[in-house]
Amino acid sequence: MVNTLENALEKVVSKVFTYDRSVGAIRAIQKATQKLGLYEFDIYHIPDKPHVLAHNHGFKLYGSVADLYVLGPGAPRPVHGLFYHKLFKNPLYRPFLKSWNGIPTNRLKEIEKYLDNGDIIALAPSGPEHMPSKRGEVGAAWIARKLQIPLIPTKITQGKGYVRIDPGKEINVSADASRDDLREITDEVMHELGYNLGE
Repeated sequence: MVNTLENALEKVVSKVFTYDRSVGAIRAIQKATQKLGLYEFDIYHIPDKPHVLAHNHGFKLYGSVADLYVLGPGAPRPVHGLFYHKLFKNPLYRPFLKSWNGIPTNRLKEIEKYLDNGDIIALAPSGPEHMPSKRGEVGAAWIARKLQIPLIPTKITQGKGYVRIDPGKEINVSADASRDDLREITDEVMHELGYNLGE
């Protein structure tokens, strides 16, 4: 019975909440609210190239999926968010993560496949909102080194009546970068995203 319900939920979500359909709907809502002067979305500056997009949790709805609600519609290419792999074992989370191009953190081959297709990989180096890393995780820098793909810190800012996306300077991580180098790069990214590492 439980498996039947899980399969039914996954089937509904996969048909109704697809990435392309959701992005199209969100873009339409954004245009309508801007036209009416209700909300300003300054989000269309994400580089048109495959890269690792390291972002903060700047969109004030719970969780990293909410960040994709502004990153996806604002990007010129499909965006795939990286999520802690154990979340995909949760029958409630899994359908939504999959329908919105989510990738488990332990699937390097899958990450590489999407980057080879010209897509964008997004992740928050601060970790999940409910258990943030004070200094930041080196995963984004590690992927950029391993796959020799640009790393671009991208700050999301939400204020009264607006959401803004600000991509920073592109970081190219050397293939022979050491663990200490990755740590230094991650610290730089965290500063760009507005985190105070001294706290």
